[in-house]
Amino acid sequence: MKSMTYKEWLEERTIPEPNSGCLIWLKAVTPDGYGSISKLYGEVRAHRYVWANERGPIPDDMCVLHRCDNPPCCNIDHLFLGTKLDNAVDRDTKGRLGDRRGQSNGRAKLTDEQAREIRDATGSQREIGLRYGVNQQMVSRIKAGEAWSHV
Repeated sequence: MKSMTYKEWLEERTIPEPNSGCLIWLKAVTPDGYGSISKLYGEVRAHRYVWANERGPIPDDMCVLHRCDNPPCCNIDHLFLGTKLDNAVDRDTKGRLGDRRGQSNGRAKLTDEQAREIRDATGSQREIGLRYGVNQQMVSRIKAGEAWSHV
């Protein structure tokens, strides 16, 4: 049985997107859309695997970023190395931060509806906080429009 070259391996797992030049990963993807490869030692993101095969090892403190802003893309010409700060700036510059207010924030303890209920609730702030599982200070901030002001 003939062993497969890296180029053959990559061609079998990707498809070129003619308009953007992206090389789209066709196999497994992570929940956030990045190509995923299962290895004996765990999961590897496909674009990082491509970088390592074509450009060499990725330093521990570096990320592999996409110029095209397309997570399943594995086109080496669309990839570049950057720090975690570079990655965050790239994300923010491209507008991928999204809305992190209220229930869209992964650390939120309340839903938007609960925040509205707290804003309109009567009674002591301590009592309201106990009912919704937040402290009195959060109730005060919601009622003052300092927190959850978007609802």
